[in-house]
Amino acid sequence: DRAVALAGARGLRLILTLTNNWPDFGGMPQYVKWFGLPAKNAFYRSQPAKQAYRNWVEQLITRRNPLTGRLYRDEPAILAWELSNEPRCETDDGKPLADGVETLVAWVDEMSRFIRSLDANHLIAVGDEGYFRHQFAGGNALFNGRYGVSCEELLGVGLVDFGTCHLYPQQMGSGQDPGDFGLMWIREHQPAAERANKPMLPEGYGILIDGS
Repeated sequence: DRAVALAGARGLRLILTLTNNWPDFGGMPQYVKWFGLPAKNAFYRSQPAKQAYRNWVEQLITRRNPLTGRLYRDEPAILAWELSNEPRCETDDGKPLADGVETLVAWVDEMSRFIRSLDANHLIAVGDEGYFRHQFAGGNALFNGRYGVSCEELLGVGLVDFGTCHLYPQQMGSGQDPGDFGLMWIREHQPAAERANKPMLPEGYGILIDGS
């Protein structure tokens, strides 16, 4: 409540993330524990997990901020809802599911429709890292669908308003020069966004300096 109020007072716009692929703050691994799911990818298929996610989303969107007097869905300081930080649909051993991309796209379509039914005022984004699924990509995990993600197919979901990509060259670039990798990654996403006629936001980025 206070963060939203302060952002509004300072003319800032926030992107609020609704869950996390990683265990920070609980994230999807917490849903796995709550519902006894066999793996994290089951989060996208489990009806109880999806209902719990919808319950949380509805509670947040319809919450009245006591510091501003507005419902969250009416807060001008909120730019967008992000379905998840870095969602992936892969097996726990890192291998892609046969239908991982399709499962994630279906979940994004379902949840973006649910959000739009509650809130007509804010943008919707997925929050993915921007991985591709291309034919003939071989063993290149950035482009072969290895993570169960296709940013192009996610951009094609009608209620997704803009794309996202994350840029961590040393982790993603397999020894490439960070600058060269960064330029390549941005250049790959620009035409993907243009084809979808939607903006692309490089929203997460960073490099390690002196091993820290």
